[in-house]
Amino acid sequence: MSLVKRELGHTSVAPADRQGPQCLSTAIWPDETPQELYVRLKELFAKWTKPEEHTVQQMSEILILEQFMRMVSPDMAVWIKEHDPGTAEEAARLTEESCPDWLQERKTAATVLNLSWST
Repeated sequence: MSLVKRELGHTSVAPADRQGPQCLSTAIWPDETPQELYVRLKELFAKWTKPEEHTVQQMSEILILEQFMRMVSPDMAVWIKEHDPGTAEEAARLTEESCPDWLQERKTAATVLNLSWST
């Protein structure tokens, strides 16, 4: 078990009960005031990261790894989860090792979508 997961009690990269989507949701309730939104987000964040149990470094790693997993393709995210990375850096290394043409594939996809990439 990876250091981050062992220290944080994780059994997978993004356990269902600790995933960030609800914390990072952009939905605002119809009758919610800005103050209520702030309080709700703060409570969700605390529930998800458990700051009383974890260091800032550990919480940062959770957030970075979670965001990394959201930004890669769904197939790549599944593959990365199967290899149980302990950190976002390890997830990046696994991605590069498993798909050495990843950057070229991303550039090709962007070209197909008529987007420009700066190098």
